[in-house]
Amino acid sequence: TSSKDAVTCPVLDGPKTFPIWNIRIVGKLRREKVADTLQGKPTATQVPLPGDATGTHLDTWEIRDAKAHGIIVDHISDRLALKVAHLPTAAELYAKIVQIHQGTNIGVNTFYVFSGMMKLQWDGANSIEDHIGLINAGDNKLTAMK
Repeated sequence: TSSKDAVTCPVLDGPKTFPIWNIRIVGKLRREKVADTLQGKPTATQVPLPGDATGTHLDTWEIRDAKAHGIIVDHISDRLALKVAHLPTAAELYAKIVQIHQGTNIGVNTFYVFSGMMKLQWDGANSIEDHIGLINAGDNKLTAMK
């Protein structure tokens, strides 16, 4: 088995699986040469024809978008698919999934912001106002996560 087959994209079934799903689904879309559809901009890609070293055909954006849409739908839970599969493009589908799950891992985000705040040390090279500003920025981030 190749390394490509060794790691599979999990099915997204909730906030806990979102971070790794997000990494794996983008990787899968890149392997399938359709990740550009997530940007929502129509482009054309030349793809070699099987068995023909010189010939290529042009995959339309619509074909690649449909393929990306299908790959994403195949890797989300039935519950989530019922909520989002109606969206017409892969870009809209992916954006909606990210929107639903963004901020759901607040515990992890909070830990990293708090850790960053604890590592802040005033070295005297910058003004004390700048240092206090960094502390206030961290505090504002933590407050916004409530």
